Amino acid sequence: MQDLQLSSARATTLEALKQLINSRLNKITEQLQLHNQQETCRHQESQQQLHEMTGKIKQMESESSDLRSRLKIAHDQALRDPLTGLPNRLAYEERRAVEYARWLRYQAPLTLLIWDIDHFKQINDNYGHKSGDKTLCLIAKLLTSNCRQTDFVCRFGGEEFVMLLPDTNQESALKLADHIRRIIANTGFNFNGKAINITISCGISQFQAQISYEAVFEHADKALYLAKERGRNQCLIF
Repeated sequence: MQDLQLSSARATTLEALKQLINSRLNKITEQLQLHNQQETCRHQESQQQLHEMTGKIKQMESESSDLRSRLKIAHDQALRDPLTGLPNRLAYEERRAVEYARWLRYQAPLTLLIWDIDHFKQINDNYGHKSGDKTLCLIAKLLTSNCRQTDFVCRFGGEEFVMLLPDTNQESALKLADHIRRIIANTGFNFNGKAINITISCGISQFQAQISYEAVFEHADKALYLAKERGRNQCLIF
């Protein structure tokens, strides 16, 4: 604009002034058009970048969701016994911590049961490991189908199973355990035409003040040992 003012002051005729002004206006118009084109390009580039970033964010969110799903599946599988479908020992440790913390706070009865299949080695030795696997699956089914949804049942390892019974004292737990024990003793199954009879023993211990979780587990384990010593196919409280 300053250049236009200087050039106008130097113009000697009206026609020359008009030509000068037109020339300058044309240049200004061209510069404005160029500027608008550049702005349009920058806007389009910004929109394209925004679109690409939005796509990347959506992709990352999708991958994150997929990863969370896979992690959950992996976590669930890590807590599950592949043979019986029951929670495993790792799952038991998680649940035990929750139930123990709840018991410490509210002091509602909580009882631990340890089950062990009688003469399980003989079943494997005499009838094969497939029969042993079938025995484990049958026991798992009978244990879970004869307790409440709030109760926890897991395969602790080998032929051993563990139960946690919230809001249940040891006397009530003994009644339930004897009921399940009798059902198992009267069930059995045939394997390759051979009848296989199953019995199971159980040790029971109730959580009590001033007694650690480890001590409660030891008490239940001792009760199980006594049940085995006294002839098996029985449930005892320690």
